[in-house]
Amino acid sequence: MGFYRSRVQAKLANRIWRIYHDPVSRLRRLLVTDRIFFVTVNLGRNLPVLAEEEFPLVLASMEESRQKLRFRLCGYVLMPDHWHALMGVQHPLVISRAVQDVKWLSARRLNRHRQTAGPVWQHQFWDRFVRHEKELSERLEYMHLNPVNRLW
Repeated sequence: MGFYRSRVQAKLANRIWRIYHDPVSRLRRLLVTDRIFFVTVNLGRNLPVLAEEEFPLVLASMEESRQKLRFRLCGYVLMPDHWHALMGVQHPLVISRAVQDVKWLSARRLNRHRQTAGPVWQHQFWDRFVRHEKELSERLEYMHLNPVNRLW
């Protein structure tokens, strides 16, 4: 019994050590589908903000990705340094794949337009699945008021 207990304690100690010492980039997304997600994607650091003529490029990328992957786009707002969207994904599609596709397509278009290369969006993005109708309304209202509150 003593050997078993010390092995369990060693495993637990190792697990706790990893929780506090592993880099944040090891964070894995929960693979949830059949939900609507509120997503925030930020422009890469030290990059110029989106110009007015670049907004249609991002919108075209969203639409192309939506048609290709067949996710629902319930609402969005584009800001000079970030964008929000309410995206609904259904199995087998997961939110990470949908956002990755929009980011990739829009980065290609923006780089072509700017005659640059490299990442345009920050590697990570923020998501939260919408739990009820009231939260959906709150997120839509937030997106509608975001440009007003930020005075863009």
